[in-house]
Amino acid sequence: MGCCRSSIIYDPKKFLSIDQYLKNVYTEDESKHSDKRKRSVKINLRERVNMRQGHLYQFYEIAEVLGEGAFGCVHKGIQITTGFEVAIKSIPKTFAKRTDDTNAIIEVEILRTLDHPNILKIKEVVEDVRNYHIITELCTGGELFSKILSMKNFSESMASGYMLQLLSALSFCHSHHVLHRDIKPENLLLQNESPDSPLKVIDFGVSNLNYDVTLLNVKQFTSIYYRAPEQFSGMCSEKSDIWSCGVILYLMLSGYLPFKGKNEKQMSESIARQELSFEGKEWEYTSEEAKDLIKHMLEKDPELRWSAKEAFKHAWIQNGHSQYLLNRSISESGFKNLSRFRCSIKLKHAALEFIVSHLTHTKELYQLQEAFIAMDYNGDGRLTREELMVACLVMDYSRDEVEGIMSECDANMNGYLDYTEFLTAATNWKKIMSKTKLRGTFEAFDLNRDGFINIAELKEMLSNDHNVDEDVWIEIFNEVDINKDGKIDIEEFEEAVLNKDTFR
Repeated sequence: MGCCRSSIIYDPKKFLSIDQYLKNVYTEDESKHSDKRKRSVKINLRERVNMRQGHLYQFYEIAEVLGEGAFGCVHKGIQITTGFEVAIKSIPKTFAKRTDDTNAIIEVEILRTLDHPNILKIKEVVEDVRNYHIITELCTGGELFSKILSMKNFSESMASGYMLQLLSALSFCHSHHVLHRDIKPENLLLQNESPDSPLKVIDFGVSNLNYDVTLLNVKQFTSIYYRAPEQFSGMCSEKSDIWSCGVILYLMLSGYLPFKGKNEKQMSESIARQELSFEGKEWEYTSEEAKDLIKHMLEKDPELRWSAKEAFKHAWIQNGHSQYLLNRSISESGFKNLSRFRCSIKLKHAALEFIVSHLTHTKELYQLQEAFIAMDYNGDGRLTREELMVACLVMDYSRDEVEGIMSECDANMNGYLDYTEFLTAATNWKKIMSKTKLRGTFEAFDLNRDGFINIAELKEMLSNDHNVDEDVWIEIFNEVDINKDGKIDIEEFEEAVLNKDTFR
């Protein structure tokens, strides 16, 4: 480890003293090893949901009623400390204590694992004596079908764009062993009021975290009009969600349901036995590609019915994806942010992820959200090296630069760029960072609300990896605990997060 092996060159312009220079030379290898160990800590903050206990009014102002969910009422809310607008779904504990299949609180467990641009994002849970209050992002665009009904001209390309997003969301769910089990128009919201607002799949209150195809009482979950044939026999799988998508697509393009009945018995018989028909003037100008996709989605045999991945690859969807790409590719400035992102302080990286996912309005991230959907060519809800490489070719970046992006931005080290990781790295932090967001993040990390972040809270918020050595956690903690008093105060936290390495 002598000087002759070092690549460090003394430069007085960097304001290092000779002593500091020599220290760097002789500790270079150790610092590289230390940095490697710190980098091995996987940040999984996006999968954490804080559970607060206390009265809801301590944390949120309650505004108007937005609607009724499967198990509770939904209000608009305003976070008192940040002024951030959210949706609040209040679930009586009497509902939440039912059996696993009807347990409404399982929605929290499901939503926390689903980091996807077209799936509703959960923020936290507040528990009081009578209720669980699930805090989620606020969707202001209303139901998808309300928008369709209000439009004079709803085209195939529009339908394709929405179906692309829905299939991508379901493909992501199914890859995480989540069945939605209640796909219907009421559970498809628009994120905002813009003409091309992204779609959001909501209401996972009757979802299932297993791939057990035989589920008892499955009839009570999916609305009868969107129920697959096998569900009338008490069977359910990921293919049942695809049937529901097929019914929705048929309804989008024609204005009526593919199967009819005056009561549940007639409806079930129609779904099980009636042949799919494209008769009628509504179908005269519909493309054969659209009809073909519907046929594959409304195949009565679930074994032959297409999966979400297969449906996403259909030519009709892919043509829609090409149209989607036209005005939604990542901007040059967004890609520059992505390629320049550096975040060596672990707590800072976690804090930035929290701000993006919990304290940033969707309108601030709208263009990046659209770009992520456009870049995700295979619709699996995450970006591969190959998908990044396609974007790089357009921007004239090299493969080495793609590897650099993956190395710096893949915080949970799963080999992909997940949605929140992408937003965290591509965001223009100079524009969206604020003292209010910093303080809101600090309060979220301060789990016992004593005004400080201790090492136990740091571990709890940063990662669910229990294989990290204690000395690594101490090193990560000491990066931010400047005065070495064993706790991180708000000033130390702000100094770490506002460190200039990310805000260049």
